[in-house]
Amino acid sequence: MKIKEFLILASCLSGVVAHAQITHGFDPGNLSVLRVGDSSVPLAKSGNPAFLVEYTTNGVLATSVTIPDSGPTALIIDGTATSEGAISRSANSNFIVVVGYNTDYPYTGSLASSASTKVPRGIATIDFNGDYNFVTNTTTEFSGNNIRSGASDGSNNFWAVGAVSGTVYMGLAYPPATVQSTLDDSEVVNIFNGNLCFTWQKSTPAGVYSFAGQPTSTAAASLLFTTGTSSSPYGFVISPDNTIAYVADGRAFSAGGGIQKYTNNGTWGLAYTLGAGSTNGARGLAVSFGEPSVIYATTTEFSANRLIAITDTNSSAVARVLATAAANEVFRGVQFTPQGSPPTISAALQPQSVDQGQSAMFTVSATGSGTLYYLWESNSIPLTDWETNASFTLATTGDPPETFSVGVLISNSWGTNMSSAILTINTSNAPPAAPVIISEEIPTQVNAGDGAIFVVVATGQSLSYQWQFDNTNLTDGPFVAGATTPELVLSNLFGSNAGSYTVTVANAGGSDSRTAVLTVMDPWINAQPGSQTYLVGGTIDLSVGAIGTQLTYQWTFDGTNEPGATDNTFLSSNALTADAGSYAVVVSGTYGAVTSTPAMVIVAPAQTTFFPSNLVVLRVGDAAEMLTNSGNTLFLDQYATNGAVASTMALPDGGPSALVISGVATSEGFMTLSADGRLLTVAGYNTNRGVLTNSLSSSLSSDVPRVIGTIDGAGNYTLAASTSSQYSTDNFRAGATDGSNNFWGAASGGGTWYFGNVGAASTVQSSIANCRVINVVNGALVFSTQSGTNGLYTLGGLPETAAATNLLFATGSSSSPEDFAVNAAANLAYVADDGSKGGIQRWEYSGGTWNNAYTLGSGTGGIGARSLTVDFSGSRPVIYAITAETAANRLIAITDAGAGSVAVTLVSCPANELFRAVRFAPASISSAAPQLSAPALRGGQFSFSLTGTAGYPYVIESSSDLMTWLPLQTNSAPFTVTLTNASDYSQQYFRAVYFP
Repeated sequence: MKIKEFLILASCLSGVVAHAQITHGFDPGNLSVLRVGDSSVPLAKSGNPAFLVEYTTNGVLATSVTIPDSGPTALIIDGTATSEGAISRSANSNFIVVVGYNTDYPYTGSLASSASTKVPRGIATIDFNGDYNFVTNTTTEFSGNNIRSGASDGSNNFWAVGAVSGTVYMGLAYPPATVQSTLDDSEVVNIFNGNLCFTWQKSTPAGVYSFAGQPTSTAAASLLFTTGTSSSPYGFVISPDNTIAYVADGRAFSAGGGIQKYTNNGTWGLAYTLGAGSTNGARGLAVSFGEPSVIYATTTEFSANRLIAITDTNSSAVARVLATAAANEVFRGVQFTPQGSPPTISAALQPQSVDQGQSAMFTVSATGSGTLYYLWESNSIPLTDWETNASFTLATTGDPPETFSVGVLISNSWGTNMSSAILTINTSNAPPAAPVIISEEIPTQVNAGDGAIFVVVATGQSLSYQWQFDNTNLTDGPFVAGATTPELVLSNLFGSNAGSYTVTVANAGGSDSRTAVLTVMDPWINAQPGSQTYLVGGTIDLSVGAIGTQLTYQWTFDGTNEPGATDNTFLSSNALTADAGSYAVVVSGTYGAVTSTPAMVIVAPAQTTFFPSNLVVLRVGDAAEMLTNSGNTLFLDQYATNGAVASTMALPDGGPSALVISGVATSEGFMTLSADGRLLTVAGYNTNRGVLTNSLSSSLSSDVPRVIGTIDGAGNYTLAASTSSQYSTDNFRAGATDGSNNFWGAASGGGTWYFGNVGAASTVQSSIANCRVINVVNGALVFSTQSGTNGLYTLGGLPETAAATNLLFATGSSSSPEDFAVNAAANLAYVADDGSKGGIQRWEYSGGTWNNAYTLGSGTGGIGARSLTVDFSGSRPVIYAITAETAANRLIAITDAGAGSVAVTLVSCPANELFRAVRFAPASISSAAPQLSAPALRGGQFSFSLTGTAGYPYVIESSSDLMTWLPLQTNSAPFTVTLTNASDYSQQYFRAVYFP
């Protein structure tokens, strides 16, 4: 049938594309918790800001909505009145209802004792998109006491309860009114099974009360069931079948509090009370009814209380803690997240009957939350993509008489609905209509050597097609196909094929034509020259790939033509630093010319000299190119401890010893110092920069070996260890060495690997796969992980074969431990935590256990640390760390004088570069640690002696603040330092370091 052929064609042309769901604020099935307080100030009766916080049912924080605390829509809550802050979900589930005080924060007195004429009591909603809406307030009700809870039917009717005034109808559909005032000290109000209900505990009988329906004026409430003489009922939930109810009782569990379960077998009765293992009662309550039911509640601690979950298997079911409020914060009410309404059809599609050639218009009317999307179809074949049009016009030109179904799917983020109707096409004797081109797909520009496809869609009967190029009919040949069909396919196009392409569609009734101009980029560059970093003395090797007609090439350097550089490759041997700059190539041909993108060439010194008193920072990226997951160049930047730059050394990014890492995978690029202090080790990938088009970590190690490079104190770089079998398709993160040609690695998978060189390569451990940093600490391998129990693990020694792992200490379930440092006495450690609440954790060993003393900040809120090294020589350790920003991160210094110690930024990283790791510089030789004798003071002269490795040079440095160290004297050990002006110093520190 022709109509079906048309529908199939339309489907092929447009494709079937899933509609774009709107992005809503809350996910279905999660929990909404009202939190009072922002942790910055104590909870107070004068009020605190409030937040609606979303948690998953596993306790994972998802999002947070801030409730305004100033202006006409402000709503704040008494931080100490634990009876306040209950929330409910509207009867249609579209929004959360919140009540509070409609005044600016902070208020100067007690909110609860304020007159409502001065501080109106307000009610507001937060919908499924997370949008806050202030509904209304009252200046008469709840005066001089608490407003506690609100509810809504979802259709503009709102109720509230509190310590006075009873149950109040707040509007908006009808005038505000008191519904009942006899039970005036009410706690929580909500709508269940069509009835407005509330809890009351002022006197006997305390329990759950219910109205018949949802009254908007004076009505009587009846006792649904009592919760006990001394009970303290707050939040409550009644099952949809009215057979089960749960009530949050605020009393201690030992006094009968917790979560009461009631059953209705014609009469409501207490089944049992849940809360075993807890000493606290409950206030907020939400229940997922099922077999078994799951209860979510907030506990009654005055601050730092808990969000818990209980699976109701029996009376001894134990609560699980999902989340704990921070200091100066408290959880109040809990409900399931609000959700939008699925589409509802208000006016369905109607049957249509048209003659051949006429159009049939179908329209549907539907309501639902958010944006509604429509997919029109016939006989399950899509006629459109997902769109927002509620109407669709179907042309029947050329279709035979027949009857078939036309339908529409209507969808939003919360569901899908459908409507359909019958279309009848009647016989018509009208003459065939002339063709009408209704759509065309004609490319306007292609590259030389490529092909092009021209497609036209037209209406009409018995259609013929003819394509032309520059007014000449095309015929099928080696590079032309479909010259007389709706689809013209051209291949191997060059500049001579550029011009006007016209299609004429004809039948007995007439014709229709369309013309478009095709441009062919001849020449065009299909492989741009890539930026490279070379060492002094290397060969600059650049190339370009181009396609076109009769091509010629001319390379330029900083905009000036390079003599003789007229090939598609550019070679220049014995590179000097003066050869660094911007290289480009102009490709010319018969039909024009094109210039490549500039290739930035860096020519860096092959090595540098390091000083052990300085810092070495591993930097990725050369600022000339964007950071990429396919690899960027590495640099070692040497800094004095005050941030002054001393030198920069590049690691090779090409050739057999190339070592690159991902510029965007911030878990890569850790650097360690060998156990003897001689060698820096850097882990990475042995491939030329710019070769890969995908990420380094997804490559096979057989194609891209995982390697460890070393750099000694004289700046000599060596590709020291390599594996073509381990860490395949994993991030290779860190390497370590004992300084004696033994190497170990850590990665995102594969555990700990011994690279060999001395013994045979082997897996040391694979039980903990997701390792971060590995290093030799006091004669044993130690590594960090964020897999399983986050923390530091030790392998007990320097194993070359399978060995057991032991947890040194756990850094916390929400931590993200990366780099670490441990002092020689093994009683003090620092861990870099790059989590949003991280920083630098200080750990102390005492009494046989490690304990977290405190965490130092990075100087920027929400930014942790990724790498660190520590100077343990003084009474106050000095930490040097790399911060965890994903751009423009920093090298910082912190003198640890206690929990309040402040970070000082020494250096910030430029654009298109990132600092990855920091270590003290390697020593040229392995020497004994210098020792300073006790000072002697005689006759105004101050002296002390230095011992170390005899004959090796050491530098004596002095400081007045343990931050800035200045060189004082250099000599070969052993020697004595004598100062004649000791009285000039009120306080002075001295240290000795090896000086190569």
